[in-house]
Amino acid sequence: MIRAAIAADAPKLATFEDSFPRRRRWSETGWLQEIEGPGRLVEVVDLGEVVAAASWRIVDVVCDLDRIVVAPSHRGQGWARKLMARGLAWAASQGGASLMLEVEADNQPAIALYRSFGLVPVAIRHHYYGSESHALIMEVEIP
Repeated sequence: MIRAAIAADAPKLATFEDSFPRRRRWSETGWLQEIEGPGRLVEVVDLGEVVAAASWRIVDVVCDLDRIVVAPSHRGQGWARKLMARGLAWAASQGGASLMLEVEADNQPAIALYRSFGLVPVAIRHHYYGSESHALIMEVEIP
């Protein structure tokens, strides 16, 4: 079941960050700020325990996907796709005209997912995540 995240989810969400390099991890406090922040949608997949989450925010007419993460044991089951669809629908309902995100340039599974929703690369931030790791900026107009 997909539901709105609540403050009590923050500790579990922080454990998903272990798959990211230390300096790119969100803390429990960071997740809590996302959950409680204005102009945001944070949803989780709850299968008796939280196994995935996505965090979106909208400023004016631009929506940002700030984070989408799925527990390793639940990857490949379509949860990220479902969260993406819901987030785009939310952005449209909030008057969003475009969606932007950044993704590590070598994260091919994520890039394939984003492309399937019509996102296209618009820029590269070289060395954004470190000397050998670049950020791909992607964008799509929201219908």
